[in-house]
Amino acid sequence: IYLVKSGQHIAGKAIMDRVADTLVANGAECIIMGCTEIPLVMKSEEHSVPMVDPSYCVALKVLDVANENMSVNESEVMVVRNTKWVKN
Repeated sequence: IYLVKSGQHIAGKAIMDRVADTLVANGAECIIMGCTEIPLVMKSEEHSVPMVDPSYCVALKVLDVANENMSVNESEVMVVRNTKWVKN
């Protein structure tokens, strides 16, 4: 994580990939990318198990809650991944 923060993305990714591979080898069926720097360099499609970005999950939930509490004209809303985003 410190390598990614310091701009050394390739070196940081290499270490994180090794950690992910070790977790999978030890039986992990999913990896939670629980630090904001991890999703900057790691992608689900590069690994054999799902990689969950908690920040993304929280953002989607915030949008769901916000949309439940808003009155908007449906023509002003676009749906992206089953989440309503209000156009500005």
